[in-house]
Amino acid sequence: MDLETNLRFVALTPTLYHHYITIGTRAYNQHYKHLWPNGDTSTYIEYSFTRAVLLNEEMDMNTQLYLIQLDDSYVGIFKITLHKDVLTYPKSEAFFLDKIYILKEFSGRGIGSKCIKFVEEKAKKLSKKAIFLECMQKEYSSCILFGQSFFHCGP
Repeated sequence: MDLETNLRFVALTPTLYHHYITIGTRAYNQHYKHLWPNGDTSTYIEYSFTRAVLLNEEMDMNTQLYLIQLDDSYVGIFKITLHKDVLTYPKSEAFFLDKIYILKEFSGRGIGSKCIKFVEEKAKKLSKKAIFLECMQKEYSSCILFGQSFFHCGP
């Protein structure tokens, strides 16, 4: 697996909604189902991974959604907010990674690191001073991992 040539970040279009919903739901459930009462993630899934939600987010010029593609397969998704007031940073300085979910069977291969690099490059092009990553409170350790770059833990 050559991540340099075989990994792509594909901007979401309506023709790809099905893949985003399927991969996002599956990856989320693989990693976070245990945090929900009785493993019922339906509230989050309905809030994040439906056609109606994606249509609404597509209208927001401040939001960008991506599929993570490795070779011919989609292996994850992520969502970014280009300009957002976070902590002491005004929206002109802060970039926000709302979510990044990678299928469990592709975790630990450097895909997340490549995704973070892609996000950092986008933030730098917009002259951002900080990137924030939203983390679930119980998964706080994942925030610290990204905090080594110019990431800060989001609220």
